[in-house]
Amino acid sequence: MDRRVGTSAQLLVGGEWNDSEDEKEGKVKGSQRILKVNGRLLLGMVGYDAMAGAFFDMLRAELHLRSMRLEQHALGECATAITPKALSLLVSHMLYYRFRGSGTAPIVAGLEADGTPVLCTQDSLGAVSFQKDFVALGSSSKAVLGACEALYRPNLEGDALLQLACRCLRAGLERDCVSGYGLVAYLITPEGMARTCVQGRMD
Repeated sequence: MDRRVGTSAQLLVGGEWNDSEDEKEGKVKGSQRILKVNGRLLLGMVGYDAMAGAFFDMLRAELHLRSMRLEQHALGECATAITPKALSLLVSHMLYYRFRGSGTAPIVAGLEADGTPVLCTQDSLGAVSFQKDFVALGSSSKAVLGACEALYRPNLEGDALLQLACRCLRAGLERDCVSGYGLVAYLITPEGMARTCVQGRMD
């Protein structure tokens, strides 16, 4: 995720986690474009920042209602137990029926209960596309995808994968005049989630 938001003379730098209490609640400071659903699942949004924030608010409400329904039926589950594929379908449904034409598009990234990684991108109408290796959305997505196609190798270890992701993102973002100001990368493992901030072009 790049950290630059805005056009023309307007510029907001956002997308970072706030302090530890806000991180538990999935809040970010500045631009809200990443939602931490649980310790193994993230949702990112590209497009209009205000619509992304409204979508996150509605998604939190949906997950809360889901948690209440499951508790009412004594299933012993909660919203944080939602799987990446289930979240992808919920997001797709919400985009199609409530946010059609909103100018936002999501990426869902997470691990299933057995540790299988799930990557899902959608367009602004909620059309779902699952991939096994890498995905990219946004203004610099073509440059990022080109770098990924050239450098990605399957079955990389966590640290090597994180370094490669940062390298590809930085290569793509620095070739796009409306992206940049560094990036924030997340590594999701069965043990938890790690965040890395990388300095980038600052013009």
